[in-house]
Amino acid sequence: DFVYAMYNQRGIMGFYAGIGPAVWQIIPYMGLNFMLYETILQLEQQQQQGRKGGTAVVLLQSGYAGAISGGVSKFVVYPLDTAKKRLQAQSFYSTEYHYKNTLDCIRTMIRQEGLMSLYRGWIPSVLKTTISTSLSFSIYTMTQNFLATTLLDQQLQPQPQPQPQHANNNQREQLQQKKQDKELSTEPVNTSLIR
Repeated sequence: DFVYAMYNQRGIMGFYAGIGPAVWQIIPYMGLNFMLYETILQLEQQQQQGRKGGTAVVLLQSGYAGAISGGVSKFVVYPLDTAKKRLQAQSFYSTEYHYKNTLDCIRTMIRQEGLMSLYRGWIPSVLKTTISTSLSFSIYTMTQNFLATTLLDQQLQPQPQPQPQHANNNQREQLQQKKQDKELSTEPVNTSLIR
């Protein structure tokens, strides 16, 4: 019912409302997120030089570096997120379009509601992103360490060398000869003959 009503009111483009700012925000968000994450980890490693840190320390560092990078990145691109939500809301609930595109949406919001309107509702969104990015980077680091350790263990274990077929026959003959020698050496000696 909803899909039919949306298609009748807005056409196929109604299903793509807000796609412009959604795409525009992901590029700077991800770039800034990874740049900050790596920078924080490098600074932490410089601080930790000479000190030993176990897996828990590495996961903790990854977690808080992810939290900071995710929160800051989300805050920086939040105006585009607000524009995306406004464009989607007007597509779903409005009878007429108020904003022509992303830039028109941002300009109109600043002109009519002030600059801070672009950051309306930012606290829950940034908190959610802070937690999810922290968990994502921690789980990524934990998985990476597990796989590296597992693969390293497999590489360090000696691998059996394939033997040519004739070598297997020679080995069998040698084993049979040793078995016969052992049987001969373990037979009880008849001491009655020795006297």
